[in-house]
Amino acid sequence: MKVGIKVGDVMTKKLVTVKPGTSIAECAKIMTQKGIGSILVGETQKQLLKGIATEGDIIQAIAKKIKITSPISKVMTKKVVTIAPAKDLYDALVLMK
Repeated sequence: MKVGIKVGDVMTKKLVTVKPGTSIAECAKIMTQKGIGSILVGETQKQLLKGIATEGDIIQAIAKKIKITSPISKVMTKKVVTIAPAKDLYDALVLMK
């Protein structure tokens, strides 16, 4: 059941990325400053995505008493599922489900 709207038409285009060694605290600070709920983790020069960290990941880290000076790579989600911008929005919905 295609909807005729492409993922690229509705996706965020201004991505915020940090390196895997960035501290949990610094990531939380950046996310707060930018008003975002997640941040991509990777090697920007190589355009290599290593993971994604969300507000939930940071809250869980605090609850587990992980030091906020620890690298974000310690708490990020490493298995990131992606979809091409040219795909129909319905395909993204099916993938997320």
